[in-house]
Amino acid sequence: MKLTNILFILFLCFSTALQLQAQDIPKQSEELARQEAESRGLDWEEVKNRMKTRGFDLDNLKPEQLPEAETALQEVVQEMEKEKAAQADTTGAEDKITKTEQAAAIEVVKEKSEDIQEKVDAGASVQEAISETTSEELQNKKTEITNIYGHNVFAGSELSLYRTTEKAQAPAQYVLGTGDKVRISIFGPSQADFEMTIAEDGSISPTGMPKIFLKGITLEKARTLLENRFRNSYTFRPEQFSVVLTTARTITINIFGEVAQPGSYTISALNTAFNALVACKGPTANGSVRNIKLMKDNNEVRELDVYEFLTNPTIRFDFPLNNNDMIYVPFSEKVVTISGAVKRPMMYELKKEEGLKDLLRFAGGLSSNAYTTLIRVNRQMESERQIMEVNLQEILDNDREFGLENGDIITIGTVPSPLKSYVSIEGSVIFPGNYSTVENKTISDVLKKARLQDQARRDLAFVIRTNLDNTVKMIRINPQAILNGNEEDIALQPRDRITIYDQSRFTDPNNTVQISGAVRVPVTETFNPQNNIRLNDLITLAGGLRPNATGKGMLTRINPRDSKDRIYIPVDLRHAQDDPNGASNITLHAGDQIRVYQTEDYREQYSVKIEGLVRDTGTYVYDPSLTFPDLIRDAGGLRPSANQYGMLVRRDTTNSKMREYQLIDIHALMTGADTLQIRPGDVFRIYNKETFINQFNIRVLGAVNDPGSFIFDPSLSVEDALLMGGGLQFDADPKRVDVYRIQFAANGQPNTIVKSIELNADGSLINPTDADFRFEPFDVIVVRTIPDFQLQQVVQINGRVRYPGPYVLMGGPEKLTDLVHRAGGLSADAFPEGATLVRTQGNITGIVVISLGKALDKSSHPTNLVLREGDVISIPRQDDLVSIRTVATKATEILRDTLIQQNFINVNYSGKKSAAWYIRNYAGGFDRNADKKSVRVVYPNGRIKGTNSFWFIKSYPKVRRGSQIYVAMTPPEIIEDKREQKKEKSKEPVKWDELLRVAMSSAAILSSLATTIVLINKID
Repeated sequence: MKLTNILFILFLCFSTALQLQAQDIPKQSEELARQEAESRGLDWEEVKNRMKTRGFDLDNLKPEQLPEAETALQEVVQEMEKEKAAQADTTGAEDKITKTEQAAAIEVVKEKSEDIQEKVDAGASVQEAISETTSEELQNKKTEITNIYGHNVFAGSELSLYRTTEKAQAPAQYVLGTGDKVRISIFGPSQADFEMTIAEDGSISPTGMPKIFLKGITLEKARTLLENRFRNSYTFRPEQFSVVLTTARTITINIFGEVAQPGSYTISALNTAFNALVACKGPTANGSVRNIKLMKDNNEVRELDVYEFLTNPTIRFDFPLNNNDMIYVPFSEKVVTISGAVKRPMMYELKKEEGLKDLLRFAGGLSSNAYTTLIRVNRQMESERQIMEVNLQEILDNDREFGLENGDIITIGTVPSPLKSYVSIEGSVIFPGNYSTVENKTISDVLKKARLQDQARRDLAFVIRTNLDNTVKMIRINPQAILNGNEEDIALQPRDRITIYDQSRFTDPNNTVQISGAVRVPVTETFNPQNNIRLNDLITLAGGLRPNATGKGMLTRINPRDSKDRIYIPVDLRHAQDDPNGASNITLHAGDQIRVYQTEDYREQYSVKIEGLVRDTGTYVYDPSLTFPDLIRDAGGLRPSANQYGMLVRRDTTNSKMREYQLIDIHALMTGADTLQIRPGDVFRIYNKETFINQFNIRVLGAVNDPGSFIFDPSLSVEDALLMGGGLQFDADPKRVDVYRIQFAANGQPNTIVKSIELNADGSLINPTDADFRFEPFDVIVVRTIPDFQLQQVVQINGRVRYPGPYVLMGGPEKLTDLVHRAGGLSADAFPEGATLVRTQGNITGIVVISLGKALDKSSHPTNLVLREGDVISIPRQDDLVSIRTVATKATEILRDTLIQQNFINVNYSGKKSAAWYIRNYAGGFDRNADKKSVRVVYPNGRIKGTNSFWFIKSYPKVRRGSQIYVAMTPPEIIEDKREQKKEKSKEPVKWDELLRVAMSSAAILSSLATTIVLINKID
């Protein structure tokens, strides 16, 4: 019998024995924990399962387990939140599209149909064109570009993806291959023009010449080779010979890993690996830009570094692409942030061996005001973040390096450099601003350079001096006296402010006289009390009275000492003009305002208004002679859709709330058959004929190119409706067209009925019984699609199969093992236990844990999944190593540092033994503070198995080839709590009766266990 079954039976016995003495555990703690987990978006059942792997059954928890269970629960929640955040970062915007995003994508397709067509014409498939356009537009709307240096290369305009050769010129480093088309032109004494495609054997065959093999050499070398060969048959100078790549071959590459849009892409061979990454929108926020792998068919693996490209863009030509090349973007391992006094503060990805100096180089170097004596490094330690203080100047002077770790935040301060040695002058000067105290020692020095304006007050100014405590001292000066040498010049101090005032500052702003109303030019002038200004003078200044002036006016005189105190004086303006020496020509005071009355002020002006279906609606001045035809003609005439009848709204001019409505016959009034006396305030409304006509619609939906709603007309046929709907789509089933119609019962209750009709491919009716079919208002016509219709679905299988690459799913559900067999089966060195499946479409996406070996042995195995569009299966080579994380082990005490890399040691696989066996035999055993219940194994296919605890027995997970073993340290606070509990228990007196009861209970348990084991052996 398997060990798991034995442990299960032992657990049942143990639980039964303990039920008699177990205490009732309150459920409040579990309920609070469940609510907290669900509020964070975590699956409570998954939390309970992970707690069980740590030795805690939340449904049967004992009071003495609560402290340890609480700590374990916090660790589980933190672990699941990190996994959730990592999954959200890697899947990107395409993995889970919300309803809002779906609607936005549909709108983009409608708005950008021309752009999609251009990309199709340029060589992209319809799916690629739609995917690229929608992702570009949605990306622009979201503006969601990561702040890590180098990522914007693939989202900006630094690189482009070439689909054809029309918009790109092949570089000299371009490597020629089968399918490339080259043009050879000779224009000298001999003239010729050849356009040839490189054949499957890699050669071209010019007329009358032997084959010339070009496959595998660069375009630059091909020019030299062709020039030498053609010189044997033609006469020309070097500059008269030209070789141009007219059409580049197309290749299919596969991009996977931490990219925004993983998958297969068909692109022009002109693209380098850097250009190809533009197709998938570059790495995600978690993807590396320093360690991108380019994998060739010959097992050659090259490394791309975007930072090298940004330093030297020409290196992109060092990474040409061939058919079936694979680009893999791994996770970034070390990302740091630098801020402060550098030329390009942002986040940077560093390689393992790179440190602070490399970071400064990537950031463009230090700013001129950088403070290098002390910089701060914020680093995540084992349990908290800590601040490290570093002397950057010593590192730079001694040519040393300072190592950085993932997550470090480096802050470089600036040297404060405020402006101090200056004085400022402002106000009524020609050249205000700051002046140096080094060259301008006294006030006169500044005044001579700033130059007083003509309107400046020269006998009074102030110097405002700022003290060290930010209080100020005011010094009164006489600028003109200082300039003339009649007053002592004052020495200036840094930050002194000189203020020169304008003379207008000391005049009353209300010292004006004003005239308005029926004058030709209204005037407001500043009043000088020394001048004797009279009424006639101000009228003359305003250009005289207008013809519509009554000759009377009102003078408002304001008390300068109390603006609310004013006197109103009627004035006779004409008399003041006719008799300047008379009493009417009064003397004006400061602040006087004269309003000249006009005759219109004493007359009421009425209007009539016309609105609606006339060419020029508006309001017109009323005249008793105005007739209705005159008003229509003034309004530009009636519009063609004007109704015969209109409405007259007649208002009472003495009471605006009173009005009368009168129906008018417009045709009769215009022909003279009827008359109407227009009155002041009348409003005429001309209605539209269409307002009184009910308009119905029909809708065309389903498999048509432009579904929508259309205006109903009895003449509308089925062919007409389908034409307006853009015609049938290629997947439409013309033999299944449903028409939904509303019929009204005798009681007026509407009912919906449906009628199915059959059409030809061109949309005409087939069934003779449908020949008299006609649409009715509100009909909805739905064209169905062909049942089970779908385009080819492509999946990818990589790694150790005989024929890796993309495959199209055939008819019927195709499973994982079917694809392996179609790919020729596994290679001899394949490692099916480490196979992984990445699902890119559907409600659940990401890496799927599978057991390919078991699926191949038994096709009905649950992990023999049905494949879906976009699935990527990767089968690695046989891996005979096991990786052990050295944390919480004694490896660091017994092994050399060179054997430990990034806290891991790699050892040979020694059989299917437990994780504890590998730790004891290869890592020196467990640390004294190791949490042995936390031991877990991560298998090559992504499956994780933890340690099961049963009473004092631990069942460690078994290790397989390519596995990784992890163990964690017991938190310090838990170790301290256990010490305190031991101290407290040592002080308590021994309760012999309780000890005896526990001993008897334990004896009963052991007896039950022994009986169970005997029964098990008999069963075997």
